[in-house]
Amino acid sequence: MKRYDVVVAGGGASGLSAAISAASRGCRVLVMEMQAQIGGQGSPAWIGDSLWKRVPASVLARVREVRLRSPGASAEVRGELGVIIDRRIFDRGLAARAAEAGAEIWLSAPVRDLLVRDGRVAGVRSGVGNWSEEIAAEVVIDATGSSGEWSGVFMRKVAGRAWSREELAFCGEYLVANFDAGGVELVFNPYLTPGGHAWVYPCGRGMAAVGVQGIRINPELALDEFIGKDQVEGLRKSMPVAAFRSRFPLGGPPERTYAAGIVVAGGAAGQIYQLSPKGLSQAVRAGEIAGEVAAGAISEGNVSEESMAGYEERWRREIHNDIQIGSELRKSLGTFQGRKMDALLSRAGESQSVRRALVNIFLCRDLRRSVRAILNDPRASGVLGGESLERLLS
Repeated sequence: MKRYDVVVAGGGASGLSAAISAASRGCRVLVMEMQAQIGGQGSPAWIGDSLWKRVPASVLARVREVRLRSPGASAEVRGELGVIIDRRIFDRGLAARAAEAGAEIWLSAPVRDLLVRDGRVAGVRSGVGNWSEEIAAEVVIDATGSSGEWSGVFMRKVAGRAWSREELAFCGEYLVANFDAGGVELVFNPYLTPGGHAWVYPCGRGMAAVGVQGIRINPELALDEFIGKDQVEGLRKSMPVAAFRSRFPLGGPPERTYAAGIVVAGGAAGQIYQLSPKGLSQAVRAGEIAGEVAAGAISEGNVSEESMAGYEERWRREIHNDIQIGSELRKSLGTFQGRKMDALLSRAGESQSVRRALVNIFLCRDLRRSVRAILNDPRASGVLGGESLERLLS
């Protein structure tokens, strides 16, 4: 049986960040990726922070214009509004850094089960069909996400439950060619994307990412209808060249994200900013913390439940408030969605501060200040509701 200090299940941004963190601290690390390539399902993402600097080659376009549209209103924002990155290039850049730090990466290696010995997780079982292999580890980091059949191994094997359909939002996306417009477009249509929105992200050289997310939707049908009926500028002659489908949990993180010998990070832990779940910051930071805690526990020779609890304390202190704010915003804007977005965008059309705050909220950029700017605006604050958000901001 092969043995490692840390086995990371999942080769996405969170898992690779965990691998970099643990390997750079001297751990022998194995990353097990279910797909045959790193970044195989990584669609373009719009981000507003400096995360792209970790892999500068991943930048596809700089965003200087954002258009927001609801059934009865619209608003436009100009300025330096983040970048569009290629997730495949970004994730592969992280994989290169993980390998440079000493981590080993296996492809086509799904983690199907956990090995449990003496009351703690002691490794993983991988395999397809009748073939399987066991790999021993001092610590397992579950970064399997929430989109696939074998995602969320911690939830299924440790927490004893899986995300139900009612706890999930569904996303569908095309990468299209022959796109002839610029700027990001966000469209809020309660009939096509209840509890969510549609988007167009220009990716340079006539390419764009066009997607939808919502609750209880068929994402392929909603996406085709969005492209066919919504008459988004630049899409009339576009042609899909790639398709992506994903889902993410709406219930937020479970009560506990650790046990003896294991922690869970990123999408598998529900550490997702729900208003714009393509955001990477929370997933990457959770992975980094997971790798740091795993390395520290191994160096001390103590991977007990008590030792792993330090991971929970740290990620909740650093990123949980943003996740909670995103959840409250999604809930608030998801009810009476059309009317609320009409009112909010009408006000945004009149107020530059509200316009910029609204874009920042979708980017999870300068989040607390941006939410406060909207709550302080007499006409915009009533749309969001205040009590729950006020508690999170206090």
